Amino acid sequence: MPQQQSSPLPGDPRVTALLEAAGVWLWEMNLPEETTVFQPGFWEQYGYNTSDLEETFEFVRVVERDDMPAIVRAWRAHVEDGAAMYEAEWRMRTATGETRWIQSRGKVFERDAAGKATRLIGVYRDITHERDTEAGLGVSAAELDAVFRSAPFGLVLVAPDLTIFRSNERARAISRDFFGAELRDGQNVRDFPAQVRPERPILSDILRALQGESVHDRVIWLEGIQKYVELTYGAIGGQAGIAGAVVTMRDVTGRTKGERLLAQSMRLESMGLMASGIAHDFKNLLSAIVGNIDVALIESPGGEAAAALSDARSAAMRASEMVNELLTFAGENHGASSMVDVSALVHEMARYARRIPAKARTKISEELAPDIPPFQADASQLRQVILNLLVNALDATAESGSAVTARTFLRPAVDPGSETVLPGRMSDCYAVLEVEDDGPGINEESLHRIFDPFFTTKPEGHGLGLSTVLGAVRTHEATLAVDSAPGRGARFTVYFPVTR
Repeated sequence: MPQQQSSPLPGDPRVTALLEAAGVWLWEMNLPEETTVFQPGFWEQYGYNTSDLEETFEFVRVVERDDMPAIVRAWRAHVEDGAAMYEAEWRMRTATGETRWIQSRGKVFERDAAGKATRLIGVYRDITHERDTEAGLGVSAAELDAVFRSAPFGLVLVAPDLTIFRSNERARAISRDFFGAELRDGQNVRDFPAQVRPERPILSDILRALQGESVHDRVIWLEGIQKYVELTYGAIGGQAGIAGAVVTMRDVTGRTKGERLLAQSMRLESMGLMASGIAHDFKNLLSAIVGNIDVALIESPGGEAAAALSDARSAAMRASEMVNELLTFAGENHGASSMVDVSALVHEMARYARRIPAKARTKISEELAPDIPPFQADASQLRQVILNLLVNALDATAESGSAVTARTFLRPAVDPGSETVLPGRMSDCYAVLEVEDDGPGINEESLHRIFDPFFTTKPEGHGLGLSTVLGAVRTHEATLAVDSAPGRGARFTVYFPVTR
């Protein structure tokens, strides 16, 4: 390497001040004499006193050894091989041992008669701050990339022209599972085939986010796979305004079903309290009505008046039965408790259901486990639960479908695949009653109302059958679950906690 020495360069102090203010330091090299002249102050700022340095002060003393090969290659490329400029970045050790990054640029400005380079001029610039910033940005970018890729929810970045410029694997998986479409970087949102509904709500939300509007979270029910997906939106700010939109995608099936279960439980509890109060008052009125009809029948000479009174008494007794069903829904009808065999009860009630003339076209199959241990229950209420579930399934297959299956079996846990309507007492073993049909199924809206008193989708129904089931299940501290969707029938499951 050439020897180096200090010399006043440049001579004009105004130029020197200007160069220092810009963070640029000049150097000039004489190749035949192997000397280099530096702008005054360059070495001093790093703790070196040039007056104490020998003329043979070597460049390699202050440069990190690992950086020397790159410096030599850049030097030879310009001086010997004709590259347009000498340019290199290297680390320098200061007098106190600190490391600084230096950017060196130079150019041959004089050659001898043979064309050999004789003089170069160039600049040094301290780029330590820039290098540190780049390193910090690199670390931040790596961290953000790791978060983006490993996020437990889907992330999609959309450009202002609606092009997807980045998505993570979770977003692509949700797109495949939920929407049945492949999400690809470079794809335009307008071309995305699965927009859930004709009005294309996702596209509309993204367009609003790109306009800087606040967009509410959207939860979409995907009936085909019985799941909920939540989408949230936000604008990505840039120097010139909004640079894009970010869309997050989450599978919120468990959370949403839990929230709906809680809301439904609270609604049913309120309805139970209301039904209980009304039923008690109505039962007292019916007792008075029936009593007065009985007195009138005793004093009636017969004929049409007696027949009318008898019809009135029958209607009042039917109303009394409905009141009892309301009380069962409210959990207030407690009968005699005994050890019951649920398989035997199902067999008994299935035989009775087959005798209902209007339901005879549907086949009722039984799959009953013989080893279910007897458990303490109200046999009368259990018969009512089984019969109501069977009649409900038979009604469902009246127009489409042809099969109803009643099952009993033991299970160690509640099936997480079904939607729990009423959670019961925890146990390490359950006697399970299941009634399944191949009818038209139940839509999402009705599924959350079928246990409400007086809610029915049948013209001739009174809407108390399933509410009675719910009340009896609650009385027995059992768990009630439903699994249904349009086009794939329905399955009602009751889990009675037992001890093996």
